[in-house]
Amino acid sequence: MEQIEIISATHPRHLATDPETITLDVLFAHLPEPVAFTARKDDPEPHGRELYSRAVFGEFGDIEVLLTAPPTEAQQQAILADKLKQAASAMAPLEDAHTLGIISEAERVRLTRWQHHRVTLYRLPQSDGWPSEVSWPEEPQ
Repeated sequence: MEQIEIISATHPRHLATDPETITLDVLFAHLPEPVAFTARKDDPEPHGRELYSRAVFGEFGDIEVLLTAPPTEAQQQAILADKLKQAASAMAPLEDAHTLGIISEAERVRLTRWQHHRVTLYRLPQSDGWPSEVSWPEEPQ
C-alpha cells in the first residue's frame, strides 16, 4: 500500500457530541489544495491515525469544539431554493406591472431591490465560506 504524504494540516475541530473524531483541513501531497479530512484514533488508514495523534498532541493548534455540525451542501441548497422561490413570488406581480407598462415608480424601486437580492442569492454558492459559513442577505422591504 502506498503511503499518503501529509504536507500540512490546520484548523482541528470536533463536534461536542463526538470527541472521538477530529476534522482538519489537510493538504496531502497528491492533491492540489487542502481538503476537510476526518481522522480517528482507530482510523483504518495510517495517515488518519497519524493526523489524529498529532492533533491530540496540539501540533496543529487547539482543537475547536463545535456545538453543532456545520450545514451541509444539501441543507444550504434547500434554504437557497426556498429563498429564491420567495423572491420569485415577491417579484412576479411587479414584473407583470412592468411588462404591462403600468408599474409605478415605487414598484420599480421594489422590483430593482428584489432583482439585486435574487442575484446576490444566485451568487452565494460561489462565495467564500459556502456552504458552512453563509451570510444570507436581508430581504428587501
